[in-house]
Amino acid sequence: MEKPFQKKARRVAAFLILLMGIALLQDRAALLLVGRDSVSWPVVDGTVITAKAESVTEVKVGSGWQVRVNYVYAVGDTTFSGNRLRFSRRLGDSTQVQAEDAMSAYEPGSLIDIHYDPDRPSRSVIEPGPDRQAWFGLVVGVVLVAIAFVFWFVPTRSEPG
Repeated sequence: MEKPFQKKARRVAAFLILLMGIALLQDRAALLLVGRDSVSWPVVDGTVITAKAESVTEVKVGSGWQVRVNYVYAVGDTTFSGNRLRFSRRLGDSTQVQAEDAMSAYEPGSLIDIHYDPDRPSRSVIEPGPDRQAWFGLVVGVVLVAIAFVFWFVPTRSEPG
């Protein structure tokens, strides 16, 4: 028989896990949708301002490298700046060599294609399309929601005594 405090603790845990799952689902679904939409956005020439390969070892999830690109582009008479390589939440998914190789495509002063949101021209991306790793986050979100339901409905067992 489950004790009352066990049921309460289980339900609190289920609620917290459910919140995390819903937040992850919402975030990854939004990334996937805007990534999908970005494929059909208009394209303009942009100019690379800076590009560097950065270590992300300060993040407590391990070490890795990523490419940071800053660019400018114009839509009509308005100039915008951007730094989005892709619609992603990736942190350090590359080795230093991979990041430096990828960075070589973005030499400062070079022209690159910029895909911009026609409804919000200040939102732009260099590499359009949905990020494959966002699908993994979506799956993790579904698993968290399923775990939350199990925690909510399946009682714990107490030792007799």
